[in-house]
Formats: sequence, structure tokens, C-alpha cells
Amino acid sequence: MRPSVVLLRKRARIQQIVHTCPGTVNEEEQDAEVARIAAQPFARYTPDEKHLEALRERSDWNDPMRKFEEEQREAEGGAAGPGAGAAAARPPRPKCPHAPWPNRFNIPPGYRWDGKVRGSDFEKRWLQAKNGRELKKAEAYRWEQEMDQNS
Repeated sequence: MRPSVVLLRKRARIQQIVHTCPGTVNEEEQDAEVARIAAQPFARYTPDEKHLEALRERSDWNDPMRKFEEEQREAEGGAAGPGAGAAAARPPRPKCPHAPWPNRFNIPPGYRWDGKVRGSDFEKRWLQAKNGRELKKAEAYRWEQEMDQNS
């Protein structure tokens, strides 16, 4: 059985579309890249320039210098990557209008808090005990210094 002319034309058209679509790698480019990598020795002591450039372009989420680099790119006028405009367009987070009560971890209250503390006053007693201990230490130290000066 011989494939029909229409079927052959469809296959040729599909191949043409696949090879010309943006985002696809041409077979020649892919073969050239494979040949370039295959020509390198197996044990590489220094990475090649193309590999180093690819590493520089990659952005990891846990990179400590990422924020600095994004700020540099924004200062130069370039985009900082995907979603760069979303952070600038985000409105500021609302803050609670009431003064926060002191707590061990300095956690600010949520913006919907109505100002009434509904706890068991554990934090208050804990902070009072802590401050009492520190005050007692400071008073004992002052008393010792006073006694040393008198003798």
C-alpha cells in the first residue's frame, strides 16, 4: 500500500511547522551541541564558558545574592525576571491600628485585631517575672558596689 499524496503533504507540513515553531530546538543546533560536549574530555577540571554562562543565568530561590542581583537589574532598567512587575504592583499590607501588647517573640497583631487581649495574661506575667529578675540583679549589683565603696 502506497500512502496517498494528501497524507504525504500533511506529514511534510507538520514537519515544517515543528521545525519552524518558536521554542523548539533545530536538529542541527542540537546535534552541534551534542558534538561539542562529546568532543570534550570526560574528566573536566574546569567548566567551559557556555556552561558557566548557563549557571550565571540560572536563578535559585535560595540564593542569598538573588535579591541584590534583581535590584541591580531593576536599576539598570532590565526586568528582574518572571513576575517582577507583580511585586511592585502589590499594595502595601494593612497594619493594625491598635498598639501591640508586649509578647515574648515581638509578633505584631493581625490587622483585624480589635485591641482586646483575649489571653490568660501568661505573656504579661512572664514578662513581669523576667523584668523582676533583671531588676533584682541590677539592684544586687548596685548594693554590692555601694558596700565595696563604703569599706
